[in-house]
Amino acid sequence: MASGASECTGCLADPPPFHRARVLWTYGEGVDELIRSFKLHENLAAGRLLTELAAESLRERHAPCHGPLVPMPLHPARYRARGFNQSALIARWLGGPMKASLIRRHRNTPPQRGRSAADRRVALHNAFQLQQPPPRVVTLVDDVITTGASLAAVADCLRQGGVERIEVIALARAI
Repeated sequence: MASGASECTGCLADPPPFHRARVLWTYGEGVDELIRSFKLHENLAAGRLLTELAAESLRERHAPCHGPLVPMPLHPARYRARGFNQSALIARWLGGPMKASLIRRHRNTPPQRGRSAADRRVALHNAFQLQQPPPRVVTLVDDVITTGASLAAVADCLRQGGVERIEVIALARAI
């Protein structure tokens, strides 16, 4: 589990449109298998275990979530195919206020796995839409940060809607 605060080289060179990301693990070392099992094979116990460990770590670090938790939205077609939104489950299991319907994915983009960061940014441009006036502060929740393109696209949408502070919580970060 990540123990200290650090900034990634990419974030230093090209700052993301959110203020802070708290990531608990590196995507690897067995965490990747648990996340894939949760996300792709509906192993809810694996997701719940990771989320409980993440919540405990956040409590130990005295790192509360600011604003309501906003899970990374899935397009309705992807939701129907998968049957659940792993980010929404993570947000629910973390506890605290949640605004799952604040933003929606109105464009059904192709799966981002295996695509370059530039391709992801293009595919996700204007893929998200606010559904209601947002609060001033939110915490986005996702399972894995790969290139950050999805989070950046949601953060851009939230900023355009007037959100002043955007934080991110993710279980893992691909390196």
